[in-house]
Amino acid sequence: MDRSEAMRILTMVSEGKISPEQGVDLIEEIVGGYDSGTKHGSKIKVEVYNKLRGKKEVNMTIPAKLAKWGIKLLGSKADKIQIDGKPLDIDLEALVEEALTTPDPVEIETDEHSIVIKTVG
Repeated sequence: MDRSEAMRILTMVSEGKISPEQGVDLIEEIVGGYDSGTKHGSKIKVEVYNKLRGKKEVNMTIPAKLAKWGIKLLGSKADKIQIDGKPLDIDLEALVEEALTTPDPVEIETDEHSIVIKTVG
């Protein structure tokens, strides 16, 4: 982590854009942290397949700690996430934790989408 990255994080904390805890989490993500909390992989892969269109709409892989930090950053806005125009009635933080502690993928099926969340090395 260079000085400019640290200053950006500290600025976000001082401006109230993120909490001090979120700042620490972000710094740990950048410098590698001291406890990854992952057992079966260090990255989370999310794939969203649109059944109606017959194509993959999302295919992303992100560091596990960044996924955890992002869920915490979403906070109360997480209940506004929608799939097929309906609120996603699921605890995203628990979903990410489950994906990190099991080698099996977490799968969500709707009428229009198939979502797979899994850890990768």
